[in-house]
Amino acid sequence: MKQLLLLGGWAMRPGVWDALAAHLPHFDCRRPQADWCCRGGLEGLADALAAELPPATVVVGWSLGAMVALQIARRHPQRCAALVLLAATPRFTSSENWPHGLPPELLQNFRSQMEQSPQALLQRFCGLQAQGETAPRGVLRALRSHAAGTDEAAALAAGLDLLAGSDLRPLLPQIQQPVLLLHGSDDSIVPPSAAYYCAQHLPRATLIRLAGMGHAPHVSNPALVAAFLQDWLLHACNG
Repeated sequence: MKQLLLLGGWAMRPGVWDALAAHLPHFDCRRPQADWCCRGGLEGLADALAAELPPATVVVGWSLGAMVALQIARRHPQRCAALVLLAATPRFTSSENWPHGLPPELLQNFRSQMEQSPQALLQRFCGLQAQGETAPRGVLRALRSHAAGTDEAAALAAGLDLLAGSDLRPLLPQIQQPVLLLHGSDDSIVPPSAAYYCAQHLPRATLIRLAGMGHAPHVSNPALVAAFLQDWLLHACNG
């Protein structure tokens, strides 16, 4: 049975993958809770996760989890046979030479709101993720049911630090594994242009644009995401 490692995004618990895993009965889907407080940042977290992986695992990463997945692929190629990246970007915040991200001020606003009302921030963030979906209310309910708790303030703060400070653009040309990029056409958190950049700079990338979807396609349409994943793996790993 092929191994899948499913890495979630900021402020979300592993249960956010349950609907997708239900459509992948022939895969062993591992859903760890990422330790955003891990020493060494993304690299340290990648090393810790890779230490538990069997060889030739397919690593699936969503949003911030996609950044960890890229680090696993680069640092532990023997453990990672392929990557499937949802709503991926090499850099979350915009800059003069990176227009494909969120304004840095928004993450600073997240920090301030987390100190004042973490519950309100988590509700707001789930709402942002659900934007762009054809049925946003159902997606919002699902995301809120898997959101982190307010008692996880240290991990939430560490995750925001990773979002604000990570820039993996230099890493992309070094990834030798086949990569499937799945990106919602109406993602309000990671612009689709970031996915196009990844597709241009990853040597073996395939990009699929998911029309009418937002930041969490595996939540809004897990059957479709599972179908794309299985079909691509059939060709990428066995072709």
